Amino acid sequence: MVANCVTYANADVWKGYNGLTCEDYDDMTITSEALANSSGVLQEVGDTYVRALVNLKVVGSINGYDVIIFRDKTPTLRTLDLSECTVEANDKAFYNGNHTLSDTLGHCAFYNLPKLRKVKLPQGLKTIGDDTFRSCSNLAEIEIPSTVKSIGSCAFYDCYALLSVELPRQMDEIGSDAFYNCTKLDSIVIPEGIKKIQSHTFENCAKLKKVYLPKGVEHIGSGSFRNTGLEKISLPPTVKEIGSYAFSNSTSLSELRIPSSILRIYDNAFSGCNNLLKVYTYTVEPTSINENTFSTFDKATLYVPK
Repeated sequence: MVANCVTYANADVWKGYNGLTCEDYDDMTITSEALANSSGVLQEVGDTYVRALVNLKVVGSINGYDVIIFRDKTPTLRTLDLSECTVEANDKAFYNGNHTLSDTLGHCAFYNLPKLRKVKLPQGLKTIGDDTFRSCSNLAEIEIPSTVKSIGSCAFYDCYALLSVELPRQMDEIGSDAFYNCTKLDSIVIPEGIKKIQSHTFENCAKLKKVYLPKGVEHIGSGSFRNTGLEKISLPPTVKEIGSYAFSNSTSLSELRIPSSILRIYDNAFSGCNNLLKVYTYTVEPTSINENTFSTFDKATLYVPK
């Protein structure tokens, strides 16, 4: 049942269990079980208290019925801790026809919930679906368990307040536009299992100054790091292609290292990178590029193998 009370606007009206006044409390921890035809979370919290939740921790299991409660019945919820919880499959649609799958946060599960500030994701979770946290504009912290293998397209699109993300080491897929417009994100380490940086994945991450790209990455998608704050880029010796506009308009970029594995650099890959003054290439044969690939031909220095 309930471990603590919740802060309410009027303590004379809102009472905790056993008549306790909840004036000085804003945390609630419940043990809940995913139910076939109703919300276990709502049963544990109660209709009277659910709309005043601020910080909630759920231990046990949840499904689509509970996602509906998080989405529609908790207007003051700021922190949601599901770290000791599992997600179970259920046919109940929580938003636009979407429903929960086992160990998956489905499409749009927390879409457009600007109230959320911090979320800890469920243990054993394997997939963060498309648009899961899209437009959660005040989401500053997200804890992703080590079991997550993939992040869907636009999963954190327009999460303007997101400061940092630690991606699990065994992750092997990050969808296109996954972190688009995460304007406060300042660094990212790409897991070693990622072979392709999808299109627009980190576009408009204006404060993104550092990115670690591991060996194994073969393709940098179009617009994937467009308009970022990257200062130096050293591509791993497995990269074969750099897509169009991949790093364009990254005006802080001053140094680039291109590996010998590169086969093609598409148009405008580094256009608008007006401070790119040092380009090191380790290719044995020159790579064919178009005139619009770079914007600094007149002032940059190209370093080539002896």
